[in-house]
Amino acid sequence: MGGATPHTSHTGSAAAAAAAAAAAAAAAAAAAAAAAAAMAGEAAEEAAAAAAIVGVGVVAVEVGVATTPNPSHTGKLQQQQQQQQQQQQQQQQQQQQQRGCHPREIAASVSVSCFISRNSI
Repeated sequence: MGGATPHTSHTGSAAAAAAAAAAAAAAAAAAAAAAAAAMAGEAAEEAAAAAAIVGVGVVAVEVGVATTPNPSHTGKLQQQQQQQQQQQQQQQQQQQQQRGCHPREIAASVSVSCFISRNSI
């Protein structure tokens, strides 16, 4: 009678705990996927709304692109990012002007560089 056999209730509870952990992990993964899809959908909706209000033909939306830029392309990337930021700021300004915001409110909501370049024209 010497062999140690695990008690049935112990093995059952261990299997149940493992199943519960697997179910929780699957639920967490599904929730993360749903959140990412919702964020992508919101970004696309906002871009479409901005395009409709401002009258811009095409608005590019980047969602979670994680790449390491080639050093020879970093200058182009920075220039593109600056252009995108300027376009977004211009869209915000136009939206605020269409809503009837006061010029001081508009100036307070944009960056200093954009404010200076706009007033120097």
